Amino acid sequence: MLYDDHHATSVLTWWDGLPGDPHLYASEIVMRTRYRAQVDGRHVIGAAGVGEIRVAVGDTVVAEARSLQPRDVVEALSQPPELRVPVEMRAGRDVDVRVEFRPEARFVTMRLGIAPQSDDAFGEALADVLSGDAEPGGRLPISIPRTEADAPVYRAQPDNGTLAYSEGLLVGYRGYDRKGTDPLFAFGHGLGYTDWQFDSLSAPAEAVRAGDDVDVTVTLRNVGARDGREVVQVYLEAPGDDPRRPVRTLAGFARVSAEPGETVEAAVRLRARAFACFDESARTWVTPPGTYTVRAGRSSRDLSVQAKVVLR
Repeated sequence: MLYDDHHATSVLTWWDGLPGDPHLYASEIVMRTRYRAQVDGRHVIGAAGVGEIRVAVGDTVVAEARSLQPRDVVEALSQPPELRVPVEMRAGRDVDVRVEFRPEARFVTMRLGIAPQSDDAFGEALADVLSGDAEPGGRLPISIPRTEADAPVYRAQPDNGTLAYSEGLLVGYRGYDRKGTDPLFAFGHGLGYTDWQFDSLSAPAEAVRAGDDVDVTVTLRNVGARDGREVVQVYLEAPGDDPRRPVRTLAGFARVSAEPGETVEAAVRLRARAFACFDESARTWVTPPGTYTVRAGRSSRDLSVQAKVVLR
C-alpha cells in the first residue's frame, strides 16, 4: 500500500500528482465504505470513473467493467461513465462496499453512490429540471480549465522522493486569479432558468475591530421572466498585494429566491477568521489592520458589486 487516507465524501478528484502514483501500470485506488440501509429491498450501487472499475459487497464482486476516457476533459471530470448494480439489502444491517479502480489518465474522478432503487424518481427529477419545472441549484466546487496546461498545479512529480508544494496557497480558483488565467468554468459557476442583476453591496461604514465578525448585505434583482434561485457569493481581498497569497478568497455565501422583477437582499456574515492569515514566523493566526475589499457576485470570476471594510 502506497497511500491511505480517510475522506468524508464519496466524490474524489485528483487533477495531477496522484497519491502514490496509482495511474502507473497495475496500481489501483480502493474506496471502502460501510452502508446501513434504511429500508428493506433492492438498492442501487453506482460507481463512476474513467478506467477499470470493480464493485464488491462484502467478499463478493457484484460487477466490473472498463470505461473509455471521453474526448472532452470536462465531461471526464463532471460526468464520468458510471457502473450501476442492484443489490438486495436489509434495513438496519451494515454492508461493506468496496470499489476497486484503475484509472486511465493522470487525473482521476471517482464517485460512489448508494440509494434504494426507484424506477421513476430519477427520471421524474431529471425531467423536472430539463422541462424547467425545477430550478437547478448546483454550483461548481472546483474550477475547470480550458486546457490541462492551464491548471495552477500542472505537474506534481516527486524529486528524489520529495514533493515540493511550491504553489503554497495558490491552488484552485486562487491559482487562476493570481496567474490571471481564465478557466473554462469558474469556481462557484452555475446556471438557472432566469437572469439576475446585482445592484449593490453594503458594509459597515465605521471601522471594525479586528477579531469581530462583519455583516454585509447584497441587493440583487430577478430580471428574468420566471421565478428563480441564486447563490450569492462574497469574496474578500486583503490590503496589500503579497504574490504568495491569493488575490481573494471566498468568505461567505447565501441563497435567495425571487419572483420575476422582485428585488431581494442576501445577508452574509463574514466570520472574523476570514480576515486572518497565518504568520509562519510567529506560528499563529493574525489579522492585519487596513482596508479590505469585499466583492459579491455569481462565481469567483463574476463579481459585479463591491464595498470597503476597514479593520482597526
